[in-house]
Amino acid sequence: MSPARSRHAVKEGDCCATSAPENGRSLSRHAHSIGISTIRDWIARYRAGGGDLQALYPAGRSDSGKPRSIDEETAAALVRVRQEMPEATVDSVIAAMYQRQLVAPGTRLAPTSVWRFLTAHGLMAPASAAAVDRRKFEAELPNDMWQSDVMHGPYITVDGRQRKTYLIAFIDDHSRLIPHAAFYLSENLACFLDAFEQALLKRGLPRKLYVDNGSAYRSHQLEHTCASLAIALIHAKAYQPQGKGKIGSGKSTALRYVSQSLHPAKHLCLYVTATSGSILELYRQIVGALGLENRGISKALILQTIRQQVVELCCAKKMNSTKTPSPPSIRAPAACCEKPTTWPAAR
Repeated sequence: MSPARSRHAVKEGDCCATSAPENGRSLSRHAHSIGISTIRDWIARYRAGGGDLQALYPAGRSDSGKPRSIDEETAAALVRVRQEMPEATVDSVIAAMYQRQLVAPGTRLAPTSVWRFLTAHGLMAPASAAAVDRRKFEAELPNDMWQSDVMHGPYITVDGRQRKTYLIAFIDDHSRLIPHAAFYLSENLACFLDAFEQALLKRGLPRKLYVDNGSAYRSHQLEHTCASLAIALIHAKAYQPQGKGKIGSGKSTALRYVSQSLHPAKHLCLYVTATSGSILELYRQIVGALGLENRGISKALILQTIRQQVVELCCAKKMNSTKTPSPPSIRAPAACCEKPTTWPAAR
C-alpha cells in the first residue's frame, strides 16, 4: 500500500469510525477511543511484521518478573546477606542491609518487594532440618519422674463474672498415674504450687519434675522449693513439644477423672474424638453423645439440632439446679489416685 493510499485509508477509516451508523445510532461517542495516530501506528506495525496480525498484539514488558524497585547492585547485596543469614526474617535482612550501608541513599526497601525477590530466587524456602533421633523413653520406676502441664478449660461463672479455668495436672512417667489434677482460675505460680503440694501429699516426693518453660516453671520460688525437697527440676527444650507427649495425652485422662466429681444433675460431660479434623465429623460425634438422631449430612442442620438440644438442656438444668454456687477449683476424685502395688516408699 502506497503512502498516499495509506493516508486515504486512514482518513476514510477515521470518517467511518466517527460517522458510521449502527441501528440508526451514531458511533461518534466511541470515536475518541481510536485516533488517526493510533491507526497509523497499527499500519506501521503491520508492515514491520510482514503482514502478520500478531504484530498488532500488545508486547510484554521487557522487565517482566524483575523487581523494578530493586536495582542490580542492591539485588546482589540482598542475595549475599540472605546467604549469610538463612534463618533471618525479611525485616532482619533489611535491617542488616541498612546497617552495612548496602542500600543507596534515599532508597527504601519494602518488605513485600524484598520477600518477592528472595522467593523468586529460592532463598525463602526453609532449610531441610536433619532428622532427629527420637526414641521411646520411660522412667525405670514409679516416682522417678513426674511431668506437669496446664490445659485451658471452660469458662465458669464466679461472682457474676465469666472466668476462664485452667487444668493443672501431674502424671507419673512410668505408671501413667495421675498424682493430682485440679481446675484453677489462673495458671500463675500460686495455683501451680497449690496443685504441686496436693500431689506431694498424695504421692510423696518424685526424683525429677519435668515441665516446660512457662513463667511459673521458671520462677526462683519453684527452683528453691524443688531444691529444698531434693527434686531435680528439668525444663523441656523450647519449641520441641515432642518431649511432652505423655502429659499431653495425660491431660485428657486427667480431665476425665476431674469431670467425675461434677454433679450429674448440674453438668453433662460429652467425650468426643475428632480423628480426621473434619468439623462435620465432630458435629456427628456430638449428636451421638447427646443421644440424638442424625437427621442428615448438612452441617447447618446438624448444628441447629445441637443448639436446640443444648438450649433445652440448659433450661432444664436451670429449673432443677439449686442456688449453691459451684466451687472455682475442682479436685480430682480419689479413684484416679489409686496407689499401684509397685509404688516405692516416699523418700
